[in-house]
Parts: sequence; structure tokens; C-alpha cells
Amino acid sequence: MVSDNRRSVKLVIPAIKDAQNQRELAEMLADSGWPVIPWIKTRTKIAARKGFSFNDSDIAEDHDRIELWPRKWQAGLACSWRTGLIVFDIDFPEEFQKWDVSRDIPDSVRVGTGRTGGYHIYLDCRHLRVPVGLDNWPTQGDIPGGQLKTNGFVAAPGSYHPNGKRYEALDARTAVARGSLELVRALASYRGTERARARQAGSAGSVEYLAELYREAINAPQNQQHTAIRNLINEWQRNGSDELIIAGLFPLLIENLRSYERTDPYDTKGLMEYLKHRPNRPRPVYVTAEEQADLSGIEPRLSAPPEELEFWQSRDDLSRIQEWAHAQMVSPWALLGEVIAEVLARVPPTFVLPRIVGSYGSLNMLLAIVGPPSAGKSAASAVVDDALDIDEPDIDLMRPDRIPLGSGEGLVKNYVHNSAGQTEQHAHTSIATCYEIDTFTALVERGGATLTAELRKMYSGEDLGFGYGNAHNRLVVRKFAYRGILVAGVQPERSGVILSNTGSGFAQRWMLLDATNPYAPDAEPERPEPLKWALPRSLYEMDHDAGKPLEIMGICESAVEEIRAARRIDNRGHGDNLRAHFLFTQEKFAAGLAILGMRTEITEDDWKLAAYAMLRSEELRLRCESALRKAEHATARKAGWRRGIEEVAAEETKTHVSNRRLWKLVLKHIPAKGRISRGALGKKMPQHRGEPLNTALSELITAGRITKETEPYNGRDVDYYSRVKNIG
Repeated sequence: MVSDNRRSVKLVIPAIKDAQNQRELAEMLADSGWPVIPWIKTRTKIAARKGFSFNDSDIAEDHDRIELWPRKWQAGLACSWRTGLIVFDIDFPEEFQKWDVSRDIPDSVRVGTGRTGGYHIYLDCRHLRVPVGLDNWPTQGDIPGGQLKTNGFVAAPGSYHPNGKRYEALDARTAVARGSLELVRALASYRGTERARARQAGSAGSVEYLAELYREAINAPQNQQHTAIRNLINEWQRNGSDELIIAGLFPLLIENLRSYERTDPYDTKGLMEYLKHRPNRPRPVYVTAEEQADLSGIEPRLSAPPEELEFWQSRDDLSRIQEWAHAQMVSPWALLGEVIAEVLARVPPTFVLPRIVGSYGSLNMLLAIVGPPSAGKSAASAVVDDALDIDEPDIDLMRPDRIPLGSGEGLVKNYVHNSAGQTEQHAHTSIATCYEIDTFTALVERGGATLTAELRKMYSGEDLGFGYGNAHNRLVVRKFAYRGILVAGVQPERSGVILSNTGSGFAQRWMLLDATNPYAPDAEPERPEPLKWALPRSLYEMDHDAGKPLEIMGICESAVEEIRAARRIDNRGHGDNLRAHFLFTQEKFAAGLAILGMRTEITEDDWKLAAYAMLRSEELRLRCESALRKAEHATARKAGWRRGIEEVAAEETKTHVSNRRLWKLVLKHIPAKGRISRGALGKKMPQHRGEPLNTALSELITAGRITKETEPYNGRDVDYYSRVKNIG
């Protein structure tokens, strides 16, 4: 059982040459803590179990199960979140070694495979199961030069490839190295980026993308055919039923495949078995109390990676914010977002970012604090007043009010009102808040809602408002005459309202901040002194009138070059539609860090710190996309069940009506007085003779409408039917 594999026990390959057969090999590996499963002809045999998942708590075979293995079964190893085993299946070493992530893989056991030059690299990641979690575990799939095995299996050392070659360690090393959190996150990020790239470039699931995968499969050389066909089938399974795959895809493959691997033939039977055994319906995974105690007892708290520590320790103000967050048990990132909102909201709107691309840029921002229910998405806002000691006059035009988010029209009214047909501005800044995503969704989906359009304009610092013909209804806030920050709370599985709106660019404008704190200390520290902050003196003296000359914020040369380089690629039509807004948001966040440091220029350090914050934001975006996909699949499954129930009910009703009609027809041919034989009745109803007529007669007898008598005639029994009563 996997739960018996203690993380403190190293995974070591035993002396496999001592094994007389595969059952003995499997028992030796199981005794050494390996998650053993059986396999044959590149397919795991336990996958045929109903509801199978590589994350089942009993995925690993014990001695009792192994004793029942047929002779042809071989020892395999389960790779999954549950087992904590990750394996790199390398087919093309040169391509794999050029991959930048490969340089971070520690020296570990390497096992030669049946493919010439191919090998497996094993990593023990059992200690990362709880900190990483199932949702953030790297997705199995292609990597440069091979495959990442994180939800499947590999042949164990000592088993045999179908070509007859034995899987054997390539050197004397037998102990498996432990994977690092940084590496696992890099793998998850890479696989997530690959999926996102496929969705953007090829529109995964589209006809064009499926056609491209089909062409790759039928034209793949012999040593790449297995991977190409697997990718094609996987994509079809995301978008179509098994029946569609069997009836539509498989016949085309069988007819057009150019080459076949004798050791793993993709004939009709092979394809059917592949689909039948593939665990394509993931199930919930539960960690027992005993497992949780075991896992958390060895490593009760996750240590922050170096880059996380470097971010918070790089400056005194960031360290103080982190201390306050730990003391009040809120997320440091959420608290930092709330602090950035407060300081940027106090910057006059006429203080702008330089016009590196296009016109001047506004410091207005859209901040989303992301976390599950009860993660404390709004808790950080309550800590800001205690953590941040702001030195400002009692009366200040740039002291922001926190206003609950309303409609697009309401956003405009935060700054101006109509007085006798004239627009008058009563405020220059505000922080709009909406910590319940359901409220935000309701505002966006309300009939005729203009909220997202107005928020897009606010982010860019454009004119807000609507040009009504009636002067009494016309309200417009001119560009660079207002400062606006929105802070929203977002649950990953309900983030579609902001992240799915990519066509208009709304999704790309958000800075995402984590509402959880995986690196929280075991004991909360004492509250530190509040962070003293004041708006730089030069900004206090600025005029708020957008008609006056603007003041331009200084920015480091590396930021300018990075933004311009990305723009050059965009102009040539080869850019990433997310990248431009990504760098603009990074520039805004860097400006917030500079203003927090009471400076009016973005330094190299500000830019680098903002770059790390954006990487954290992109991690959250991938987490949200994963949660959205799961929610969509769950909704689709429920809808499918409902449709299935409706179809079954409709079919039953149709059958019932048809049966009632047949009853009437049968009764019509049975005389009101006397009787009729089964043969004579069949001649009167030739289109129903056989099973339909027999069924109708049985049902009528059961219903008490007719009776049956059996009498011998010419050496055989003959059934006679008589009517009991009419059915009207």
C-alpha cells in the first residue's frame, strides 16, 4: 500500500538479479517501498478495474495481490501524486538535455529502456504531496525529448521491454534523489504553459488542431508513432464520446497508418483496448487521517523557496508587510496588494507612466485576490489600517474612499455628478471593492451592463462615462483626471467572469494575488511597528487638473527595452496577445513598489521584484484555469446525466405507448367469445409475429386481460388465448 511508504525511507533499487521471475521482482520492489503495479504489452493491467485511478489509495500491489499475478504479467511502477514518484521517460537525450528545466534535475537513478539511447530518470517527490497538492501536481505529457510521467506508469527495473531488452540501471547508483519544490513547480508551469500555448495557437479541440494531430499520427516515423497516436486520442477524448472515437477515428487510423511497431501494434483490437483501459475519468482523491499525520509529522511546514524569501527580504517595507501578515494570519501577497492599492490611490492622476508604447500610461490597476472559500480574501483589507501608518493632511483631495463596486454608470459617479446640466467632479480617486465574485458576476451579467467596458477603460486611464444626448444625463470623467483601483476577491472555480473574457483584453489586465499562505510560520509572531509611509513631497504639490502638463514617472532602461522588444514582436504579428498587458501590469506594479518606497522612479530592483510578482500571478492564472476546466467538466457531466435521464424516460414512454397500441391490436384479433390459437393470431399479425407478439401476450396475461390454455394437438402443445374483458 502506498500509505505504508514512509517519506523518511529512501527509494533504493534492490538487487534485482536475485529475482527468479517477475512476481519475485515485484515483491522485492514492494518490500523496498516502491509503488508496484502489473503491466503487459505497454499497458497496465489494473487499469481495467472499475473507476480506476493512479491516485487510488490502494494503487500499489502488496504480496497477497502479487501472488495472484499470471506468469506473463511484469512489474511496473505507478507514477502519480498519490505515490509521489515522478519519472522522466527520455527517448531523445540530445533534445532533452537542451531543455533548460533538465539542468535542475538532480543526479538520480537512470534506467535504460528498450529504445536505443533511451532511459528513465526517477525522482522521489513523496515529501511534496501535501504542500503541492493534487490540483497543482504536474500534468503528464510531452516534454522536450520525451515524456513526463506523473499520472501513469513505467516498466520497473528488471522487467523486459516487448523487444526483449531488459530495463536496467545504467550505473552503480541505486538510491533515488528527492525532487525539489522548485523543480516540481517548474514542471507544472511548463506543462501548463504548453497546454495554454496549444489552446492559443491551435485552439485545442478545434477541427484544425485535431486535423493537425491526425496528420502527425499517420505520418509519424516508427519510433514516434506511439506518442503521436496517444496525443491524438487524448485530444479526441477531451471533446468527443467514446462512441465517436470508435466509429469515426479508429477506422481512419487503421486504414491510413503508415507504419506499425511490432512490439506495440495499433490494430483495431489494440486501439479498443487502449481506449477501454485508459483512466480518462479522474476521481476525487482522499488522504486518510493516518496518512495526513504521517506526512505532516515529518515535515510540518513547507519552507519558502529562495526566490520567495528573496522577494520579502529584499526591502524593509516588504519585510514589515510580511511580518504583519504572519502576525494577523493573512496572506502576505493579499496584504501587499491592499497596501499597493492604498498608496497608488493617493498618487495624483496627472502623474503618469512614460509613453514607451503609444501614449502615456495610467497607474490605475485591477487587483484580484485569489483563493478558495474561507481563505480570507477580504481579511487583508482589515489589516491595512493597522499595518500602514500614512502621514497625510486631514483634508486631502487624494484620500481615497473604499466604495463597493456597482455598475459601469456607478463607477463614473464615484468621481462626478450632474448639477444643472453641468458635470462637476467631486472626487479624484477611489478604491472600488468587491470581495464576493458572485456579486461581481451578477453585476457583469446584468442586462445591458457596461461594467467590464468601463473597467477596461479605467485600467488604461481613458475617459469614463457615456455621451447621452440629454445634458442632464451626460456624465464623463476625462482621462488623467481620476485615479481608480479595483480590489476583487476571486474563487478559482468561479474566476471565469474575469479570466474567460480574453477577446476584449479584460482577462489580461488583472494582477492576481494569492489569498493563501503556504509558507506561514508554525507560531504567529508579535505585531511589528506599523510601516510609516507618506506620499513623496513632489507629488503632493501636483495639480489634479488633467488640462495642465502631466508629470512623467522615471523608469529603468531594462524595463524600457523589455517592453519595446515585446512590442516589436507584436508589430510583426508573432507576439503573445497576453504579453503586452502582462508587461503593462508589471510596469504598474513596479510603480506601486516604487511609490511604496516613497520614490517617483522605477528602479531595476522594482522591475525585478515586479517580475517575480507577475510570475506568481501567472501561477495563480494557471490554477484558476485548471479549476475552471474541472468545474466545466462537472457541469457537463451533470447536464449529460440529465439529458440521459430525459432520453431514457422518453424512450420508456415511447415504448409504453407502443406496447399499449400493440395490446389493442392483439385484443382486436382475439374474439369476444371463444378463443384463437397462437398460430392463427400470428397469421393475423404477420408484422408482429415472434418476440413482440409473445411479449404482448405475456403482458396482457399478467394484466388480467386475456387467459391462455394449452392443449395437445397432433403430438404437440398448442396455446389458445381468450379475452377476459375489453380495454375500451
